[in-house]
Amino acid sequence: MEIVKNNRYHLPALLWKTVLIACTGIFLLGCQQIETDAADSAAPKTDDTVPETIYEAPEMRGAGFHADAASGSPGAQIDISCVSEGYVAVAATADSRLKFQVLKDDETYNYDIARDGTPSVFPLQCGNGSYHFRIMQNIVDKKYAMIYEITTDVVMNDEFDPYLRPSDYVNYTKDSLCVARAAELAATASSQVDVIKQIYAYVCKNVKYD
Repeated sequence: MEIVKNNRYHLPALLWKTVLIACTGIFLLGCQQIETDAADSAAPKTDDTVPETIYEAPEMRGAGFHADAASGSPGAQIDISCVSEGYVAVAATADSRLKFQVLKDDETYNYDIARDGTPSVFPLQCGNGSYHFRIMQNIVDKKYAMIYEITTDVVMNDEFDPYLRPSDYVNYTKDSLCVARAAELAATASSQVDVIKQIYAYVCKNVKYD
């Protein structure tokens, strides 16, 4: 059985979506500021001042493999207990190469996974709907055989969850340096848009696309 050759490497897509969201937020902020300035120029001046607000960062969203909730056999398990939180987890063992397939409608994502049982986490970036998951084992050459599959309907609590949780391709923990730097940038922000502006500026100044 030959797998569908529609490999998608989603990390750049996440990066561009993040930049797009940031740019959109900054654009809307600019439009709002223009309207506010126009209103201020027309309204009578008062001595009333609005206290400065301080942005409160939300708790970091995690992701992981839950063996007690996974289905399948001891050598091929898929954990769909957290699909409402935007991700699926998988763990498998084999003596040859393994792949994990995520299928929804006409989209297919093929991921390499460890064959020693180390769990992997992947985002459900196709939104709500019916997903089909498969663990595939290499048989010969480029041919793979399915060793376990499961289908489930996904309704996410938050449409942005797939992009706000760690995964195999965007892997971090609460102790990661990037999380600490993000906290520093957010510490002086007054709103979510202000956080986006500061992170956007930091990325543009310090990060080069590879």
